[in-house]
Amino acid sequence: MATNNDANSRVFLYEVVIPPQIAGLNQMNGLMQRQGKFYLKVPYERMNEEMQRIIRLEGKIMKITSLSAIEAGPLDKQQDFPWWVEIVTSQPRCLYYFGPFESPEEAQMNKVGYIEDLQAEAAEGITVHIKQCQPEILTQELNG
Repeated sequence: MATNNDANSRVFLYEVVIPPQIAGLNQMNGLMQRQGKFYLKVPYERMNEEMQRIIRLEGKIMKITSLSAIEAGPLDKQQDFPWWVEIVTSQPRCLYYFGPFESPEEAQMNKVGYIEDLQAEAAEGITVHIKQCQPEILTQELNG
């Protein structure tokens, strides 16, 4: 699993949809608008807090991308990739990656908590895989 220093240095980019009539929109520090979309740069340690704030503002997170993964670029060998818990839900139609983990056993032990969280949010049709990869997008709404 990532060390505390590794976790604290990770930054994620949230692509969000927020209703324009929301008064608190201008109070969101770090909110950027490009080509009609809103983006929020979020350090790892503030991810949960920012998700809650977006929900309170009646917003929706469309995509979460690890900026660390984008900046690092692709790795040359499959064995250099960390392990991730990949979860696909049919309702809502989403793809999630949770991790990274140092081993498939560590990912396997942690998957239960992620499944429970999604079930608590009323997700349906949950499919889980343990994968060795480097996802660039950690949460993605699937079309169709």
